[in-house]
Amino acid sequence: MLKKITFTALLCTGFWSCGNSNSTTDASTSNVVTTTNESAAAAVNAAYVPTQLTSNETQILFDALNPRVTWGTTQCFKRAHAWTHDMSILRNINPKLAEENPEFETKYNALRNSLQSRGINGINAMKVYIMFTNRLQMECDNTKDCKWFFHVAPYVMSDGNETVIDRGLFKSPLPIKTWAKNLTIMGYEKHTGRTVEECRMINTYTQYDDSNTLYRQTLATLNEQLQEYMSAEIIKLGRAGKASVDMQSGWRAVKMKIQRHEYTNDFLKSQNVPAELVTKYDSILSMDLCQLRKVPMFYYDPRSVEFADKKLDTPRTSWLEEDLDYAYDHFKEARDEY
Repeated sequence: MLKKITFTALLCTGFWSCGNSNSTTDASTSNVVTTTNESAAAAVNAAYVPTQLTSNETQILFDALNPRVTWGTTQCFKRAHAWTHDMSILRNINPKLAEENPEFETKYNALRNSLQSRGINGINAMKVYIMFTNRLQMECDNTKDCKWFFHVAPYVMSDGNETVIDRGLFKSPLPIKTWAKNLTIMGYEKHTGRTVEECRMINTYTQYDDSNTLYRQTLATLNEQLQEYMSAEIIKLGRAGKASVDMQSGWRAVKMKIQRHEYTNDFLKSQNVPAELVTKYDSILSMDLCQLRKVPMFYYDPRSVEFADKKLDTPRTSWLEEDLDYAYDHFKEARDEY
């Protein structure tokens, strides 16, 4: 599903993918530049109209997706790309699924006939990326399945509601907020014991970059100033207590506790930490842990979204053949399986 990153990688402008497979940089999404073009990014959703489905149709569609692409065997962005393309052409149901579950094939064929009778020969799906910020990645430390960069899945309009079809991780379609909440519970909340209230919706990739930059800069300043204060005041004066014990084992131990927010505001105040440092610590606690970015089905991975948001004058409105090849080739039988 989601790939763990290292502390070193976090401080660099790298690209980490979800899934357990080794990924390579695809040609269509390399050389991302930093010139912003937010007006073009805003036009992405405005010019794109997703297909309206009923909840029953959405469930049938969910059941009919290729069942072989599950966590641990494929990367999420390749699953999402293949699934949305399948929906866009109303591809025949997977033969293996049809053989093992003939009732799904019957339902899917009925759904396809119903859509075509309404003049719908393909489903315009969307994708939703849940982007995990540097704050979440840092607080997770080195915990497995918690230091994530992103996860992505298709979503459709189901009875007027944005409903995620994540066949790789879940057993049924889910509203976007429920889907995002479940992902934070299975990762961050499970391992840290802290609650993520809600992932903020963003409109451009630049907002994600900006939030990470602010977090890193604020944390670096706090670490520097606290180290100076604790070294000069707490250790020099021989204060007893948690901070002194931590400092004896080195600043790295203290820094990690600050990074994971193991010190409380009350503790910092009890150590006579200056108010401006406590305020800075408070500001970190209010920063985003995750963000949601919605795009049309044509966008392949986070880099394609970043590239469009920062560089393209015109949003992507069609499939790139090389992206489809990358996605389908990740399936064991590729496109010939259908």
